[in-house]
Amino acid sequence: MTIDGYTQDGGEMNTNAANAGNANTRSLNTVIRVEIDGSAQPNGPVFRIRGGATTLTGLAIFGGPADGIRIENLGGNSIVGNFIGTDASGGDTGNEIGGTTPASRNLISNNGQQGVRVKGDDNTIQGNLIGTTVNGKGAKANGRQGGRLPGS
Repeated sequence: MTIDGYTQDGGEMNTNAANAGNANTRSLNTVIRVEIDGSAQPNGPVFRIRGGATTLTGLAIFGGPADGIRIENLGGNSIVGNFIGTDASGGDTGNEIGGTTPASRNLISNNGQQGVRVKGDDNTIQGNLIGTTVNGKGAKANGRQGGRLPGS
């Protein structure tokens, strides 16, 4: 299953490469047009993925009382180019959260508990802004970890 918010008019993937040594390239220039607001739910994650081969991209996922995204079973999931925990303004068999290209970077901030919680092996979390504002310069912490992998 694929949920692609970039198909909406005006949605744009980030083109700024991650370069920790250059403050001008830390920020994201992503334009998100699809928001998933979990503030009305009483508990649990905003998104819970229990199957494999799921892609979430171009979404602002926020407002839940717990995790922004929880991946529970199977692999082949791809969570790329999202804002997880903020609104739109703000291995081969494992799960990929973010990535090495500018368009795959996520903003994972301001969640009630973990920004992304993954169960299982062979997971990669890379290239994301975690616990910061969209420009990468201010703090916007998650209630617990920005990313939680098995054993953590």
